[in-house]
Amino acid sequence: MSEHSGQQPGHLLRQIKEGTADERFEFGLKYEDPTAALRVAGIDPEKHHAAVQRILEALPGDPDVEMLIEHFGAMGRAVVEERKQNNEDSLTGAKSRRWFFKRLHGLQAKARKEEEKRPFSLIMIDIDFFKKINDKYGHQAGDYVLQQLVGLIKGALREGDEIARYGGEEFVIISMAKNGEASGLAHRIRALIETTPLEIRYSQREEKQVNITISMGVASFYPHKDEEDMAVVTRADVALYAAKGAGRNTVKVADEGEDDSSNVIVVEPYEPVEAKEPDPRASSRPEKSSL
Repeated sequence: MSEHSGQQPGHLLRQIKEGTADERFEFGLKYEDPTAALRVAGIDPEKHHAAVQRILEALPGDPDVEMLIEHFGAMGRAVVEERKQNNEDSLTGAKSRRWFFKRLHGLQAKARKEEEKRPFSLIMIDIDFFKKINDKYGHQAGDYVLQQLVGLIKGALREGDEIARYGGEEFVIISMAKNGEASGLAHRIRALIETTPLEIRYSQREEKQVNITISMGVASFYPHKDEEDMAVVTRADVALYAAKGAGRNTVKVADEGEDDSSNVIVVEPYEPVEAKEPDPRASSRPEKSSL
């Protein structure tokens, strides 16, 4: 952390936002002793109170909440609340769109400066025929489906991966993996969603189960060729729409020259269906009926 010694708070804040801050400094702020980390960097938390609050709010990842409150009291609680509002989608519990772009730009800046030039991947997700759920059961039922979807995907992610709500029924995963590994993750998630009935609560007394499917587009960020930050987002989005055009309920991978994508599966169009009540006499999965 010695390279930060004596630097102004504004300079450190820019480094954190750009993803170029020393990793040991960030780790100390988030998980060890934030007060000590700031002092080693030449910043007096009492003297630079407002600047310290902005630095803590801008930190990537998920700092130790209890530690922030312990070290900074009321300011720590304010930081935690501000980070939650800025970084989390209040409906689904996924990361927010604002968080996604902040994280994206930080990872890109870091990848460009590292010798390894390690890529990462985006997995764009769109729920197939989601409008039919809203139209038939109402938006409250649709919201509950979104919440369950995010919960299932979170449980399938690897350590270090995150899901954010990109807009409406569209989500995006940031995965620290290249195309081949990321497409494998996408296929596992696609199969999980297809085979897991979700609950529909559309009145105080009535509940049903539905099976939904998702379409997914995968693209990796390559520091040596992606000069524009949004290039990888565009490629993932194009791959997503290729998946929807190929029949939905499938995965498409961009940059097929970089990785083998021969395992991409194309299926027939698939619409949400209600899951019947299981027959206690049958051990197999219940049949589905169309909406």
